[in-house]
Amino acid sequence: SIFEMSEGTQTRDFIHIDQAVLKIFKGILLLNNMKNGKIVRHIASGKKSSLYKFVKKICKKNKSKITILRSNKSGKAQIDSIYSDKKSII
Repeated sequence: SIFEMSEGTQTRDFIHIDQAVLKIFKGILLLNNMKNGKIVRHIASGKKSSLYKFVKKICKKNKSKITILRSNKSGKAQIDSIYSDKKSII
């Protein structure tokens, strides 16, 4: 099988679902202890990774035989980088 993707140079902040759930619970506890009940925090790892590295990691973890085909033939504008500032992470 072939997996077609962009060049994969864009960076993102990936977080495992188990960690995301724990951070949500932590946020709920934090809200319960606040007087005004307002908080702005990110649920993230604080670590950036390229999309290509992420895909390779998932393929390796699942022992996938998929061939990754990287190209930017779509011509669509891509967001290069999205990740959280560690100061805003819960």
